[in-house]
Amino acid sequence: MARTGGSWAVNTLAKLWYLACPVTERRASAMTPALFGDDTIFETRAGLRCFVTVHGESAVFADFFTGYDRAFVLPDEKEDEVGFRRCLALNHGAVRADLERRYGPFREVCLVAYDAASQAHVGGANLIAMSHSGQTTANLNYIYIDPQARRQGNFRRLTQGVAELVQALFPAHTEAWIFIEQNDPFAMSADAYARDSNVSGIDQVDRLRIWAKAGARVVNFPYVQPPLSAAHGPEHSLLYSVYGSKADTLSAEILLGHLRCLFGVSVFKGASFEADPSVTAQFVALERMRAMGEAIALIDPAPLLEALANGWTARSGSERFESFRAALEAWGTQADRSQRVGPAHAT
Repeated sequence: MARTGGSWAVNTLAKLWYLACPVTERRASAMTPALFGDDTIFETRAGLRCFVTVHGESAVFADFFTGYDRAFVLPDEKEDEVGFRRCLALNHGAVRADLERRYGPFREVCLVAYDAASQAHVGGANLIAMSHSGQTTANLNYIYIDPQARRQGNFRRLTQGVAELVQALFPAHTEAWIFIEQNDPFAMSADAYARDSNVSGIDQVDRLRIWAKAGARVVNFPYVQPPLSAAHGPEHSLLYSVYGSKADTLSAEILLGHLRCLFGVSVFKGASFEADPSVTAQFVALERMRAMGEAIALIDPAPLLEALANGWTARSGSERFESFRAALEAWGTQADRSQRVGPAHAT
């Protein structure tokens, strides 16, 4: 729900809050304890000043939601304001303790980012960070760059800042793996493709290229986003990717633990997900893979994206591939067969 004129008022409040904060309060060392009390300011190495909240009633959340509501337009991928507030409420009290007994430590946060030098508004993000199976992971649920801050390197600054924040939240591990949902340009409807591209100002395939340059690799697993509310259905037109990992594969145990926390907290907001078929199908598959000791490949999409730019026809016979993952697998097979790394053309 948009707030008329709310963006100016909240942004001004946030700037005044920054000016009133001593420098010592803007350091990562104070991050973990502060996130269960007052809102916190986190400075990134690339010069962003991020206002971080775990409270649905804060000015920071209002600022985040104003930008988010403008940036995201596809209904089945979008959380409403009430849903965000319910998620943030899970960070506190007895309900958090109960969820952490089930899924392990977590923090659900929203943030807005300003350029530290100019104090210009840059963008925002919502994520859930967690620690499980000896690994720190996070799901970057939403990230956006304000229109006036685009094409200035701010996307990379903010994605890197998110990784720094996650590491500050769970400093026991040196590497944080950040999972992301991406629109699958092959699986989207033509209307959804056009609408999202028009609002964001970027083509869906070009968006994959930007993420690939930021180090994102596709998780070779049939991910489905569960319904975000009773009014939504499961979302099948998404890719699942990860950045921050140097490995070529992902264990089924880590992905299972990650998705259990993500679905249990961010999606179902503490309610049971056992009866949802879109969830159980994924968990059954991961349980089987874990029992068999099977790993999940992390695939660099850059070669396929380059091939598409150079004219490779993403078709199986006369039919277009139904998903980007299917095209990745076909491209990998063809590239291996031809022993070429350059563009290939389907016959």
